Amino acid sequence: MFPLTPFADESAVGLICRTAEWNHLSPADLLRTVGLDTKAGPVALAAKSEELAACLGVPLRDLQSRLPTPLAGRRGPIRIFDQIMQSKHVNCRELRVSPAALRKSPHHRLIWNITALPCCAETWQSLIDRCPSCCARLLWFGAAGIHTCSRCGFDLRRAEAPPVASALRSELAIVASLLSHDPDVRQAAATEFPPVFRDLSPTSLFELIVLFARSSIEGSRRQTSPARNLPVEDLARGCRIAIEYPSSFANFAAAHTDNQVIAPFFCRIARGESLNFDPDLRAFATALVDEHEPLRHGPARLKALREQSGRVSLSSAAKTLRVDNATVRKLITAGALETSPGRGDQRCHQWLSPESVEALDLRFSSRLSAVEFHREFGLPYEGVEQLVSAGALSVLADDAIGLVHPGLQLQRRSALEFIDALKSSLAARTNDRMVSLQDAFTAVGARPKPWAAVLKAALDRRLPTALAWEPEEVLKIEDLLIADDLARDIACGRHPDLLELPERSPALGPRLNMSRLEVERHLNCYPRDVSWLIEHGHLRAGSDRRSFSPEQVEELGLRLISSREIAWRWRISPELRDGLQSEHGIQRELGPFWPRERVMDHLARIFPQGRPN
Repeated sequence: MFPLTPFADESAVGLICRTAEWNHLSPADLLRTVGLDTKAGPVALAAKSEELAACLGVPLRDLQSRLPTPLAGRRGPIRIFDQIMQSKHVNCRELRVSPAALRKSPHHRLIWNITALPCCAETWQSLIDRCPSCCARLLWFGAAGIHTCSRCGFDLRRAEAPPVASALRSELAIVASLLSHDPDVRQAAATEFPPVFRDLSPTSLFELIVLFARSSIEGSRRQTSPARNLPVEDLARGCRIAIEYPSSFANFAAAHTDNQVIAPFFCRIARGESLNFDPDLRAFATALVDEHEPLRHGPARLKALREQSGRVSLSSAAKTLRVDNATVRKLITAGALETSPGRGDQRCHQWLSPESVEALDLRFSSRLSAVEFHREFGLPYEGVEQLVSAGALSVLADDAIGLVHPGLQLQRRSALEFIDALKSSLAARTNDRMVSLQDAFTAVGARPKPWAAVLKAALDRRLPTALAWEPEEVLKIEDLLIADDLARDIACGRHPDLLELPERSPALGPRLNMSRLEVERHLNCYPRDVSWLIEHGHLRAGSDRRSFSPEQVEELGLRLISSREIAWRWRISPELRDGLQSEHGIQRELGPFWPRERVMDHLARIFPQGRPN
């Protein structure tokens, strides 16, 4: 292969075509020698860059600088002449040329691949992408070289293209220089812009120019072609806006009519998504708009005046209260938030008093839901309700809080004070004969578990043996340890005060349905036992099919006793328990459950003291 010396601004694909022609080959033949075909795109060419460089006889680094190289897939950024830009600005699939430039030198300039630049700054001709003879699209790998139409063979050097108006050339020359292959030319072009733009790279300046050009187009002409071509007059205007900053922005601010709150130019820049690929550049453009956006009569001026007077918008209030806008409107309707005077029939609750928002936020922060207390401190929900009824926890009755946070709400301060007092009453574990409160209450049947009675006795230091807890562990009330002897004494009724249940407080409202876990704990049984009751129709779920009415569960608890409760209450072996049926004629009543009354009477005769010694 006889190599050619590439031109400084020549593209890699153009060099491939020119080398093939020089060696009397077709581009397809040359590509085939490195395992490619004429359908190869930038990704495929970049993958074979080493083989291509060897075939063309040029340094690898030189070839890579001429080849638009995707850095993160087809839609990610692309490297071209050692600059990073968006891939949407570079079109390597379609060929565009300047006939006059080809007459000077029949090589393809890499800058012609940049679709947002619709002209050649060398000849000031518009670029063409169709053959003027047969109107076919120009293809890269034509049989007779880059300067001929692959379909009809027309010599593109003979074609004519529309010239660029002289008045536009100075701005377009700056744009073209920002995209030059020569870094010195790029940096010289960047100095043409005001100091505020000096820290931006040439490609970032180009992105801003394109954004300014598109944002300044009025009406339906803002719809651009799939190739994203910009007319030369629009691109020149975008460059002029950047060069004449800040006076150009001031002109846009002053030019719009009175019924426009903000100039459309600024609106388009603010909502444009073309800079989302670079958050820093997007922030820079937004800062330019914020500095020059005019303040006219209308909602924008009202917004500024409201903010200056200390009022809070509905959205800001929602963020402060950690709720959505619809909930803020409910709070306004309920009178929980102070609003500004209405303006007509609409937006009458647009602005709120910051004092009322802060006061409501303080009220919200003073609450702790019963569900949160249950989850954080490991106390079953029925235990939380018992503590409320016993006066150990205080209910937070607040209509505004009820709108946002349904269910039982506690005063956070009283709840945390209760936890601190409980911790101070606990002792370290003294021996191995201790069980958790949850296990100890497995021996308490036919009634709710006496959480409040035991916990209040612990707070008052009335328990014969203090509850135990390891301070380095997370406090879970149901896992607190109680002496085994005391647990058995409570179950057999030797401490009736520790089995007392407080009268239900009216503040708790109606009783809630029980979950499956709460059913298991009330009946002191296993999950499979609850499944048996449901399957055989002895336990019916509510309308949500996941909860059960407490009345039917308590009725079952009064009639039935589980094998698990028998084992925990009397500490008897499975053999002795099964002997109830074989030796004493006490039959199981429902599946795994025994008749409570007969079992209790029989074991009371065996253990007159209430439990084994």
